[in-house]
Amino acid sequence: MMECWIPGEEELRPGEDWRDYELRLYDLFKADFLDGRPMFDGMPVRVRVNPKYDEREEAFWHLTCRDYSHGDGLPESRDPDMERCRRIRWPRAFIENHRACALHSDMAGECRGVMVWTASHTVRRGRSVPRVKLFQEDESYLVVLEPRRKKGYCLLITAYHVEEEWSRRKIMREAEKNEALFVGPCG
Repeated sequence: MMECWIPGEEELRPGEDWRDYELRLYDLFKADFLDGRPMFDGMPVRVRVNPKYDEREEAFWHLTCRDYSHGDGLPESRDPDMERCRRIRWPRAFIENHRACALHSDMAGECRGVMVWTASHTVRRGRSVPRVKLFQEDESYLVVLEPRRKKGYCLLITAYHVEEEWSRRKIMREAEKNEALFVGPCG
């Protein structure tokens, strides 16, 4: 059976202060999405750069923080989320390896793979755009991409560990409605 492609988690080290941890997370983000780009469906995956906050790209804040108030969505309005921080290396891994899902957890048993589907998302002025979602049910992890085929790339919208049961149920209903496919069956 194949080794699992899901990376380990990046924990806050004993004695490490928050600023050093955040710098370490940013270095990983930068290596994964700025210095090099993953590919999805033959297109490079780009990240939102602006608005920058604390000299870091908006996408970094989406991958490490959460807007608990569901307010303006700006980076400065977001609060650190340890579950997102720990999984900073997961978005690229999911984008690149979702078709190769293998046994990834001693407790989970056989991995059913990653669910993939496309759903419409309403943006400004009621315009609808397609978004591709990758969800691994056992890990309860979601990656959201927006293909921009005319421009020849995909935009990473967000990625996060889904903690709330109601949110998992909502994701599963959307996946079923949009006829999600399980890709990357086990070894």
